[in-house]
Amino acid sequence: MTALSADSFPRMAGPAGQRNSYLVEASEIIYKGAIVGIDGTDGYAQAGDDAAAMAIVGIADEQCDNSAGADAAKSVAVLSDVTVRLTQDGNITQAMVGGLATCLDDGTVSEAGTTTPSDNIVGRIVARESATAVWVYIPGGGSAGL
Repeated sequence: MTALSADSFPRMAGPAGQRNSYLVEASEIIYKGAIVGIDGTDGYAQAGDDAAAMAIVGIADEQCDNSAGADAAKSVAVLSDVTVRLTQDGNITQAMVGGLATCLDDGTVSEAGTTTPSDNIVGRIVARESATAVWVYIPGGGSAGL
C-alpha cells in the first residue's frame, strides 16, 4: 500500500472519546487522518510505519508540517477511543475480526504477526468491510490500552 501524501478524511463510527496533543519529531509531516505513533527512541510523534518500534496513539485530527522544524517545534492533535475505517493490505480476513491490526504505513493496516520488522499495534479489528478496508477500534491513549 502507499503512505499518505495528502490529508485524508477517514470515516469514524461515532465521535472520538479523546483528543490529545503530542509534540512532533523534527523533519516530520503528519497528514490529517494519518495513523500517529510515538517514536520509541525519542518520544516524539511521527507518521505511523512499520520500520521502527513505536506506540500508536491514534489518528491525526489535523495536518502538522514540521518538515523545517526541530523536535518539539510543533504539536499535532490526535484522536483516540474511536472506531475508524482504515485501508488494509488485503491480508485481513473475516476470521481475524476481534484480533489486532498493525501499522504498515500512516494510512494502512495489516494483521498482527505479519508486519516486519515491527508489529506496531494500531487497535482491535471490529469489522472487515472488504479486501481493502477494515474498521479498527483505537482505545483511549492509543494501542497501549489494549
